Amino acid sequence: MAKKGGISSIKINSPYILCLIIALLCSIDYIRLGKFLVIITGIIVIFGLIAFYLLDQRQERRIATIDEIDIMTGVEFEEYLQQFFEGAGYNATMTPMSNEYGTDLILKKDGYTYVVQARHYNGVKVGIQAIQEAVASKEYYNAQLAVVITNNYFTPNAKRLAESNYVLLWDRDDVKNFSLENDNDLLPLPGSEPVTSN
Repeated sequence: MAKKGGISSIKINSPYILCLIIALLCSIDYIRLGKFLVIITGIIVIFGLIAFYLLDQRQERRIATIDEIDIMTGVEFEEYLQQFFEGAGYNATMTPMSNEYGTDLILKKDGYTYVVQARHYNGVKVGIQAIQEAVASKEYYNAQLAVVITNNYFTPNAKRLAESNYVLLWDRDDVKNFSLENDNDLLPLPGSEPVTSN
């Protein structure tokens, strides 16, 4: 899981080291191998580094299964959501553990601010308290939209309160269907009426 404060964008691992060693050996053997072979090898190394970098980026944005999410702690779930939204182009900041004012993540994109309340519950549905906190944090952070995301489901009262306060709800089924294919459509633009979970 990512640590608070961000995710390293590049990891130094064995494929990178292997490519660097090949490049170093080619530069040492420059005279013996000939200029043409060294240039070809250099191009291969560069493409290899690009491929490994893109593979690392894809792994950074991997979607966890619902079973993996269920065994996360609450903090790991928040970190996972931060990583997920950052991968989708949002500037995602986790709030401090204390004095969070009802939000776990603050998202910014295209001049809009979103507050996210993450509720990691096993066996218990999310009630109205999460919605109340989301509404309060929306005002406190001057956000345009409040979102509550859970690995479980919402009570009927929570759904009604969310609908009357324009709070977007993502329940277990929504989390199962997280997709990186439609990054631009993850959250509705503020001002449009959010669709709550059924």
